[in-house]
Amino acid sequence: MPECNAGTFQLFLDEFLQLKNKESVSIDKEDGSKLIISYKDNRPREDAANRKKGYEKLKKKVQSGKFNKTNNNKGYNKYLKLEGETLISIDDEKYKDDA
Repeated sequence: MPECNAGTFQLFLDEFLQLKNKESVSIDKEDGSKLIISYKDNRPREDAANRKKGYEKLKKKVQSGKFNKTNNNKGYNKYLKLEGETLISIDDEKYKDDA
């Protein structure tokens, strides 16, 4: 499966679904379930703001030494780089790739 980011997903929406702001489409799948795809113009900005906010919180926890699995939003674990047995750092490249 090709890598999908906001730009390629937007291209998919523009070329194949022709969705406009706040429109959605429902696709019936073979197993009887449905796949619902919707589009909002401001969603990429919202996602970027939320990603930055979570990233900054994660950085503070790691830098302060107060990071542990129970006080962390698991969605941001992908930005962590585990080095050795206990050294935790943030993988800034993964964060940049998500933009």
